[in-house]
Amino acid sequence: MIIEQFMQEVVVLSVFILSALVWAGAAAGDAQFVAAILDDEKFVCAGAILSEKWIVTAGHCVKLLKPKDIKVVVGTTDYTKPGQTLKVASIEEHPKFADITSFNYDIALLKLASDIKLDDKTRKIDLTGSDIKSKEQLQITGWKRAKDTNLKSLKSEAIKDNNDCDQLSEDVADNLFCLAKSQKETYGELGSRDLQGGPIVGAENKLDGIIYKLVKPKQIVGLAMRLNNFSKWIKETMQKK
Repeated sequence: MIIEQFMQEVVVLSVFILSALVWAGAAAGDAQFVAAILDDEKFVCAGAILSEKWIVTAGHCVKLLKPKDIKVVVGTTDYTKPGQTLKVASIEEHPKFADITSFNYDIALLKLASDIKLDDKTRKIDLTGSDIKSKEQLQITGWKRAKDTNLKSLKSEAIKDNNDCDQLSEDVADNLFCLAKSQKETYGELGSRDLQGGPIVGAENKLDGIIYKLVKPKQIVGLAMRLNNFSKWIKETMQKK
């Protein structure tokens, strides 16, 4: 499908490929605020539940999709066994995310056609109210773009100062922050297209970011969108639409 061609272009931008990173199977509690975004029946990206009506994800995940093509699955660690499946009413891209080259604004909101039923398997997560802190311990959840349909969870830490990760790639920008590998984890294989759109939760158990892409120069393992930079746009969009 057309989304596959677009994802291939995203991979070309990834100068480095992450060949080894830490992961583990995610528990049911880890999945409560995580959404799986599907193009018809094919997995595309993860996202996070902001409210009964709104999902936040990476902009490139839905750039070439139409609302009618998207299904959102919540309330499960296995997106082939949904707790709830919802249709999408509209895709709200950041106004500065014009194309794939505008990675610094790679964020989108999905407005659902019906409300998510919040219960013991499904809950919303609040946006962080503060900027990411250097060395802050983070938990990332998301899915592989492979046959494994089970949610994955990994731990990392934030590198706040982009000057510390200039070698990451030419994609470093004000709205991105870097992720450093946790030394306490065991190793597994994870590719640059995996976990995209996956929510990143910090020390306050609030949503600090979403995965933009995974890479691997030295100890740095990925780039993430800094959601605190987008909180005003997110809140205004959710109120107006």
